[in-house]
Amino acid sequence: MEHLSMRTPRLRTLALGAVPAGMAKADVGDDDGDGVLPWVEKRLKQLDAKTPVPFDETDG
Repeated sequence: MEHLSMRTPRLRTLALGAVPAGMAKADVGDDDGDGVLPWVEKRLKQLDAKTPVPFDETDG
């Protein structure tokens, strides 16, 4: 599913080494219920970065 996630600008930015201030919670593919995809958690750890503020895109 990584290839589909890479289509969003904020996640592409993370892949390039920049950490966004916030990002949408993942509702599909989240393995531990924290709203962050496993590959995003791995990349944040590689960058020694804090998890961006999660937001719910359905909140309007």
